[in-house]
Amino acid sequence: AQLCRVLGASERAYAQAWQLVDQHQYQMWDALIVAVCAEHGIRTLYTEDLGSLKRPLGVQVINPFA
Repeated sequence: AQLCRVLGASERAYAQAWQLVDQHQYQMWDALIVAVCAEHGIRTLYTEDLGSLKRPLGVQVINPFA
């Protein structure tokens, strides 16, 4: 835990997440992770859980197992 930084989710991040849910059928928690990354300037997210949208909100999504 000492090496990790906890990032908060703002109202704007929640709003962006709901847009991803509506427009791209993301699951809410996945969409919120992407929105928080975008809000905090994180440009690359490694996950096996997201679908075909490769740069939601400017965040590059990479499946490390693909």
